[in-house]
Amino acid sequence: MPTYQIRKVKRNDIPDVGQYVTWKKSVDIFSQFVWCANGGDSQLTQCVVLVDETSNVYVGFLGFTLDIEDLQSNVNAYVSVEFVYLHMPFRDRGLSNYFIEYIIEQITLWLRRHTQAWSGRVVTL
Repeated sequence: MPTYQIRKVKRNDIPDVGQYVTWKKSVDIFSQFVWCANGGDSQLTQCVVLVDETSNVYVGFLGFTLDIEDLQSNVNAYVSVEFVYLHMPFRDRGLSNYFIEYIIEQITLWLRRHTQAWSGRVVTL
């Protein structure tokens, strides 16, 4: 059964890809959008999907804060999904304050569809 985990890193401390994992594919930029956070500060953010040589999938959100269990948490996060490719059908959905909620909803729905044992909680490290 695949496992699903959040990998937390400190803000502005995203490691180089060579130090993190060995990539089988190049970075796929799915979308760019502005997220207003902390009193309306706008941050240009990229959502990326990375696939490593063992087909683990990493959904990365660079340049802003995200935690799947707490939208207001001050961490960046990666979601890894073993053995499968996590397709995120949200290309060019526009610039919206609610875009991050949509991304999280899509991740949650995908996990529920692809594993019977998943209870709806993502393990945080």
